[in-house]
Amino acid sequence: MSWCCPFMVRPPEDERKRRKPGEPERPPFFQLLTGFIRQQATVAWTAVTAKFRKEVQLHTAPLEVRMKNARTSRLTELQTEQLLRDPSPLVRIELVFNDTISGETLERLKRDPDFTVSTVARRKEMQLR
Repeated sequence: MSWCCPFMVRPPEDERKRRKPGEPERPPFFQLLTGFIRQQATVAWTAVTAKFRKEVQLHTAPLEVRMKNARTSRLTELQTEQLLRDPSPLVRIELVFNDTISGETLERLKRDPDFTVSTVARRKEMQLR
């Protein structure tokens, strides 16, 4: 004779998963985690590629366009930062002659690795005194 305890009986599949009949099955935790990580990676990758694309467009624009951008009176901090990193010293010299740049930008141009740019920035500072 076999004795069986009521709490030893295995409940039906639906009760173990705690879902009602007809309710869709929930994805496992790792599937949710994987989906979340993919979503975050996609967002981060999109941001990185957009920034890289802007940098490439900025540095591959014709020299005349970059010089014209350095002369504009409405430069944002981001545009100023990009122009400070421009590979052409001519663009950075145009930035020195822009009257709307901040004193901090002029200081950074005084420390420019290109001798011509740093000299022009120093002379501009002497004129402002």
